[in-house]
Amino acid sequence: MQQQLSASKKIYLKFLLKFFRITGIKKYFPIQAGVLKGILFNVYADNDIFYGNYEKDAVQKIITLAQKNKESTFVDVGAHYGFYSILFFRINIKNIFAFEPDASNYRILLKTFELNKLQVHTFNCAVSGDGEYEVAFSKTKMSASNTYIHSNMLGENIIREIIPAFSIDELMRKKKISSPAFIKLDVEGAEYLVLQGALNTIEKHQPYFLLATHDCHLPGVRDNCVNLLNSLGYHLEALTDVKAFPGLDDFFCTPPSAVLTQPISNAI
Repeated sequence: MQQQLSASKKIYLKFLLKFFRITGIKKYFPIQAGVLKGILFNVYADNDIFYGNYEKDAVQKIITLAQKNKESTFVDVGAHYGFYSILFFRINIKNIFAFEPDASNYRILLKTFELNKLQVHTFNCAVSGDGEYEVAFSKTKMSASNTYIHSNMLGENIIREIIPAFSIDELMRKKKISSPAFIKLDVEGAEYLVLQGALNTIEKHQPYFLLATHDCHLPGVRDNCVNLLNSLGYHLEALTDVKAFPGLDDFFCTPPSAVLTQPISNAI
């Protein structure tokens, strides 16, 4: 059982992180509790990461599953600052591929891996739905919300830059990634496109998914993803982690090859 921070410790840490953000005195600070305790992480990240409370339901399911699959490959699509890549590395899954399209996020991702002496295969590109091409990626101050789809949340009058994009099937064909056992998919409304570009990989390797859907960006994308994965024989479990606003839903997705051996609750 991971030790939890006291309420007073959280209050102190909240003000300390705010001080670092305002003054710029520190850009990286150790996570104070939870499975990633001691990891140096960017101070602009979610406070819950430093408290050890970040997406606890998803984290616990990953830890439980990964303990049985130590030699597996993890593909982190939409890595942001690297929380899930570091989580998999911490629980001894070392073959990790992290994709982050935002240039500033990617620099932080690389620095985080460097500071913590982690060996991760990194790619500064988008993951898409069709082969290899280019996409127009948004550049807003909301670093965790930028996307290449036309987003209801971001609106139309935003700056975009052209970046390379590859589907998972294309990355597999080019041998850029190994056969995945786990895929985290958090791509700000583009998740259905990414799943469509991974159909061959899904059929052949049947990876587990940690799927974040974003109806806040693209209404209907949640149901499209759920229906597609259900049609492929997956069981989807709705996760219970509290989200910042409506239109954000996360699922733990168990492939048909493992459905009989994995207990499923809250199935969709």
